[in-house]
Amino acid sequence: MSFNGYCSTADLLSESQVTYKDFAQSGFTSQSDPNFVTFLQNVILRAMAMIDDYCKVPSGFFLAGGTTITEIVDITYGLHPGYYINTPTYYPYPYQLTARLRNWPVISMQHCYVNINGYGQPPSWLEIDGDDDLGNHFPAGDTNPQKCFLQTVQGRIVLVNAVSARYYQGLKATYQAGYAATPNSVWDVCIKLATNMLHVIIQKVLAPIIKVDDWVVKMVIPDVFTPELKKELTQYHRAMFLT
Repeated sequence: MSFNGYCSTADLLSESQVTYKDFAQSGFTSQSDPNFVTFLQNVILRAMAMIDDYCKVPSGFFLAGGTTITEIVDITYGLHPGYYINTPTYYPYPYQLTARLRNWPVISMQHCYVNINGYGQPPSWLEIDGDDDLGNHFPAGDTNPQKCFLQTVQGRIVLVNAVSARYYQGLKATYQAGYAATPNSVWDVCIKLATNMLHVIIQKVLAPIIKVDDWVVKMVIPDVFTPELKKELTQYHRAMFLT
């Protein structure tokens, strides 16, 4: 079975210059030993988890093709900006509801739902798309059609002509977010981070402690996720995304 990671085991071996012999205590017999390959894959998976946690993104977000996410997002309600420069007579959709997905760029929108029940009622999710007319799903008098625009790359969803805010208790979306290919910076950090982890494992075996003086001995474990690696991920950190 092929391994799907931010980097490959071949990338890791090339960068780290380690061999199965560096882990002789584990009983590995060759570079192609399945147990050694699994060990390397687990190190990469651990590095991936640390990257995801630091960037505050879902697990596997930077895998080629992204990851599937389902979430309920907060919404805001107000007049469409165009209303201020067009009279209602000539601008037929004066109101808009806006939601911002928590993760972007969005590769594809699979499903988008609006909760059509009011406050204090169990949610009732109605699926919508860019061509839906939702007027018939609201009480008498709300006959204007609902128009939905999915600005998916930016992770922004806009529904115009949202005639009454009380009808919208949430918006639920299922979408594919991430990148078509693992970003180069993430690939590079994953390799270096996994390499640092391997070197720490080797160091703990070869020289687990040092003597400071006659009374103190301690284990020296270097920081594997260095400030330099974190800096390389700056543009992918969740704090950089719009909310």
